[in-house]
Amino acid sequence: MLSNLKIWIKLPLVMVLTGLIALYLAEFIASSNARTALLEAGGQRLKAVAESRAAEVQAEFVSLNADIEAKYNNPVILDAVRAFVANWDEGTQRPSRSFGDVPDPRESPGRGEPGRANEELMTGPHDPGLDAFYDYFATRQIAREYGDVYIIAPNGRVVFSVEKRGTFGQNLRSDPFAGTGLARAFERGLRDVSGDVGLMTDFMPYGPEAGEMSAFVSIGIRNDAGKVEGVLVIRLRAARISTIMARREGLGETGLAAVLGADVTIGGAPEDADFAGQAAVGGPGDLLLDGLDGQGGIWRHGNETVGFRLTAVVPIRIGAFRYVVLAQQEEAEILAPALRLRTETLRDGLWALAFVSVLGVFLARSISIPLSAVEHAMTQIAARDYEQDIPARDRGDEIGDIARRLDMFRASLLEADTTARENAFKSAAFQASSAAMMLVDRNMTIIYVNARLIDLMTKHRIALGRSIPGFHPDGLIGRDLGHLVPGTARLREDLETADQYREDLHYGQARLRLDAAAVVSSSDALLGYVVEWQDVTENRSARILLDAVDGRLPIAGFSPDGRLIDANELFCTWTGLSRSSLAGRGWADLLATEGDTDGASWGRILLSDKERVALRVAPRTRNHARLRCLLFRVPGENGRPPQYILVATKWPVTTAADPPVTTICASESQHP
Repeated sequence: MLSNLKIWIKLPLVMVLTGLIALYLAEFIASSNARTALLEAGGQRLKAVAESRAAEVQAEFVSLNADIEAKYNNPVILDAVRAFVANWDEGTQRPSRSFGDVPDPRESPGRGEPGRANEELMTGPHDPGLDAFYDYFATRQIAREYGDVYIIAPNGRVVFSVEKRGTFGQNLRSDPFAGTGLARAFERGLRDVSGDVGLMTDFMPYGPEAGEMSAFVSIGIRNDAGKVEGVLVIRLRAARISTIMARREGLGETGLAAVLGADVTIGGAPEDADFAGQAAVGGPGDLLLDGLDGQGGIWRHGNETVGFRLTAVVPIRIGAFRYVVLAQQEEAEILAPALRLRTETLRDGLWALAFVSVLGVFLARSISIPLSAVEHAMTQIAARDYEQDIPARDRGDEIGDIARRLDMFRASLLEADTTARENAFKSAAFQASSAAMMLVDRNMTIIYVNARLIDLMTKHRIALGRSIPGFHPDGLIGRDLGHLVPGTARLREDLETADQYREDLHYGQARLRLDAAAVVSSSDALLGYVVEWQDVTENRSARILLDAVDGRLPIAGFSPDGRLIDANELFCTWTGLSRSSLAGRGWADLLATEGDTDGASWGRILLSDKERVALRVAPRTRNHARLRCLLFRVPGENGRPPQYILVATKWPVTTAADPPVTTICASESQHP
């Protein structure tokens, strides 16, 4: 797809795509690293929060134990217990004397039934001694933020309460108080003989106090004889722990801290929060149960639907009970800085990409414009406009290199075009030449022939075909010159010492003259040869006849029936007979034709109906060497029969001007 786009579009697009990939990879790596770092830091922070809250809760109970131990060892407590137990009149089911202030129910609405305690129980006169004890316990309650302080007689009657609410004056062994946390704490304090200070019940909702989550710590107050004279019980409110857990330090906006028991949430978590069954991702199967088993740590839990949370779990032990301090925060809030970083990175990256895109467009234009100009120049050159000026040749970059190479190419094409036009002109002239010509490369391979040469070869096709196996006038190009001319090595050697070479070639009856000239380049390198062919057959025959007339060659005339009509002196000398004895003698009696075994050569000559026949003959009248001869058919005039003239083509007398002769085939009889 990119291959079909222009550079000014492609380059910015590639830059933007590369930038987007780099931005994505950078954002992915940065986000992954930030996510890992934030989760690790968030887990450690939540763990520190959980450990801090756990330390505060444990400090509260350590302080509580210290306060209870101080009360246990304080003689005033025994006196207070004895006084309040003695003050209760079981007959009237009320105190004999009243003590302390009666609380206004409007100060704490919805908690128990304070009205009945105020109006019905506290009717007796005030006892200053009991007021002193009351003030002591009330002061401790306020200072320690206890829910209430109770003194319970051994029979289960609540004879003292700082708050004087619904529990005051009730018997814990009767319904609805039997089985409550307060009743269990009383029974434990009454029966305990171990001497432990601060026997505690687990936190649970306490009905008489509007279901407020409460725990109770009891102390059996014994006399010197070890007899329990009463039980001091302190009600602990979960609100105190909730106050500690409700602080937002280290928890962000979505975090929470809580103290959890096996089946109860003490403080810090919403009432509908359910931590049981929360499975950690890659961790324990149940955060609460594993925490109560003493397995603390930092866990990631949740799913894609409800979201993931990071939770730090710190197990603690308070008295005989195991609890878990849990600090939890939504993962999305923990990773919010990474999301902001990602958003900022993408925003800044997109701005950078926009800048890069604009820069890429300018850069691409700086490349595409000169390239387009070079491309236009290439189009003009392709249209054979070699005079076109090539732009951008002065640039120092690759475009300049391309432009300079293109200019060199243009110059080469211009030179080649000029040469081609010249060659075309020369070729046209060569083709239109009346001379039969061919071009031969330096390896003597024929590379070009003109029409006149084809006509010449076609004219003598039969004679050339008999002399040259496989000859055809139209199959010359690509053949070696040696196919036509024996001894091309001699031709090459002669041309090395002379500018031209000439040789007459005999192909049966055909006589062709070859004129060859070497063609060299401007650096004197051999390019090939120009070969001109001339048909000298008629010229040679005429020359022979002239020589015969001049008495230079033997000559004799015969009638159509083969009878000798006349002969010259050289013919008489050759046959050894006089003119008178030669007259009228027949061809078969006088001459022996080479290859004639039956004496019928004259008949075959007449049947050939040729104007000229090449023969090798010898006289039958004497032992004399055979002569190469030509037998010419001369038409008769005025209706007379033709005559046949036998002329020897070679006689001991030769002319110095004659060129060398190569005979391809001596007679037609060799190729019947």
